Formats: sequence, C-alpha cells, structure tokens
Amino acid sequence: TIFGSGSEVSSAIAFRYADSISKTILFNNLLLPDNVILDANFLDFNKKQFLYPGAFDAFTHALEGFVSVIENSFLDNNVFDSIKVLLSIFSDLKNDKQSIKTVENLCYVSYHAGIIQNHCSVGITHSFAHQLSSFGVSHGVANALFLSSVIEFNKHHTNKYDILVNSIGIESIEYLVTFLDETLLKSDAIPSEDTIML
Repeated sequence: TIFGSGSEVSSAIAFRYADSISKTILFNNLLLPDNVILDANFLDFNKKQFLYPGAFDAFTHALEGFVSVIENSFLDNNVFDSIKVLLSIFSDLKNDKQSIKTVENLCYVSYHAGIIQNHCSVGITHSFAHQLSSFGVSHGVANALFLSSVIEFNKHHTNKYDILVNSIGIESIEYLVTFLDETLLKSDAIPSEDTIML
C-alpha cells in the first residue's frame, strides 16, 4: 500500500462492486496484519504526486479521528503529534524541501494516523471522498477537496478544533483551514475536467 492509507493498522477494507459507484466497507480485526514493514525507500521523495495524496489522507485520518463522536482520549497526544508532523511535511512539500527523511516521517505518521482512524473512525470527509474514487480522483486528493468545508460545518458542533489548535500551537482553526487550502492549491493535485472520468 502507499503511505497514508493506514491499512497496515486498519481493521477495515474498502471495496466496490463492479456494478456500483459506491464503496462498501468491511470491518474485521482478522484483517490486521501480523507483521508490517515501513520502508521509506519504497517511494522516490521527488514523487510529490504520490506524497501529497498520502499526506492528505493521513491528515484526514488524524483530524477526523480526533473530532469523531467515538472518543479515545488515550490517542489525543498521538493526534497532536501526528498533525504537527503532517503540517511540517506539507511545508516541506510546498517549499520543495522534501527529502528521504520527509518520506520516512510520512511513513511513520501515516501509521499513527491509521491507528487513530482504526479506533475512532472517520467522518463526513471520508464519506464524500469514497464516492469520488470511481471517477478517477485519488482518495487522498478527494479528502483534501472536502476537508475545509467539513471543518467549517463541524466547528459549530464541537469544541474539539479549539482543543486541537491550542494543543498544537497554532493561532486558530481558520488559520489551519487556510493553510490546508493553500497546500491543496500548491500541490497541483486538484483534478481537471479532462481527468475526471464521468
């Protein structure tokens, strides 16, 4: 699997029947692997078209897991650390300062974000993103396309975003939304009309 999916620590698989555009999710702890190898050399650190989607997917796992109605306070520090590392990874990618260390950090942080996702589930962003895969939009990019709007909606229903920004040391959730939007635009990952399979 590519970095970001968290499948190496997930009890879930997503699949799509040939005659359906929607994904179906199956959960079973037997899906958890007995051994995991996290190898940063699997991907060239200059392949940003793979790094951005993976980072967006991992970020969404950590963030949606934290604001989920399925709370797990044992994982809160894991969330804060994961999001700080992912913000640093995004900064490296935006400024063309990525290295093998960036990929290694993405490898490890997506593992931790996968644990968060597996214990706390994900939310609306993922629900929307799963519907776009059949149109040729990568899952990580689909998450990024919906993430800011979902944050704007959710922030009126939970104080978790305030806890998050205070814990990771940024000024506001609005700052985070702006940063994510700018990162998405900088990534050149937004699909064009001619690349979407309708």
